[in-house]
Amino acid sequence: MRRLLLMALLAVSGGALALVAAQGGGGPSGFATGTLGTPISLWTYPANDAEGVPWSWEGKDAPQPSAPPGGYPSGPVLTLQVGGGIALTIEEATVVTEPSGSLIDSTILTGGNDSALDAHTVAVIPHTPLEPLTTYTVEIRGKVEGIPFEEIWSFTTRREGCDLLAQDCGAGKGCSILSTGKQCLWAGRGLVGERCEHANQCASGLMCMSGRCLPFCDSREDSMDPSVACAGRCPGGIFAVPGAEVDEPARLCVLESCIKNASVCAEGEGCYWLGGFLCAPAGTGKAGATCGLASDCSPGTSCLGHEGTFACRALCGGDGMPTCEDACGDQALLFDGDNMISFCP
Repeated sequence: MRRLLLMALLAVSGGALALVAAQGGGGPSGFATGTLGTPISLWTYPANDAEGVPWSWEGKDAPQPSAPPGGYPSGPVLTLQVGGGIALTIEEATVVTEPSGSLIDSTILTGGNDSALDAHTVAVIPHTPLEPLTTYTVEIRGKVEGIPFEEIWSFTTRREGCDLLAQDCGAGKGCSILSTGKQCLWAGRGLVGERCEHANQCASGLMCMSGRCLPFCDSREDSMDPSVACAGRCPGGIFAVPGAEVDEPARLCVLESCIKNASVCAEGEGCYWLGGFLCAPAGTGKAGATCGLASDCSPGTSCLGHEGTFACRALCGGDGMPTCEDACGDQALLFDGDNMISFCP
């Protein structure tokens, strides 16, 4: 009984789905001996004792395998492949949860029941997503060139959610935050500062905010990666990620503060306070109007909370703004000390 240390990749080759395996160091996971005494390379996915393995798969590959009984998402695609194009015969393939040994309902795909697979590859797809932070064991029995083999390996799934700074969702996906919390979404192609409308229009590491792709940065003073530290990445300042927990170290960069340069905003936009001054579609709400979003308010005001109530509140004191004495007498409340901007309660 051997334990294999491999990683596998899903690739599309010649228009067909190819389950191709590769080890981090470039070699096979193990060997079987063929009829001529020649070692036969064996490859598996995931690696033995691998951690952070995705626990679900949305089936978005072409051609797509037949959906599991409950439809997608399913569990991840688990594979075994024999090198050299040698045919593989599968007798049994199981996935169990450790340490209980509970059997996971799965579909076994080979070249015999899936025309997209070749004769030297087997894929095992659990019918439903696996549990986060759980260890599973895969066991496959069969024959290679008539020689019986038994391959057993284990892996541990990734945690639920994702990390906004680490962007640990895997290839093609980005970690973003929705009303339901942090989630891995298929990433878009939008670059820093480009226009966007939806959460996943921006590339991994960016978030669509106020109509633009803004980068995340690390607000911690001891940030280990200077390339994502807020101090060096955000010339216009930073603001908290909407919907994030209080202790979330990730922030969003203000690329260029519109309060210092009004030309940053496009026609039809206004400069609003969103933890930093950012451009957003201009609204029509006058000072005192109830609001829920920045775009509810007209330029020159911003949707701010005071004593438990959010309203469009007139801004004063900053460059190009009315003096606070003229705008609201002695009632003005300072909220942006860097720019000496206050609002009228």
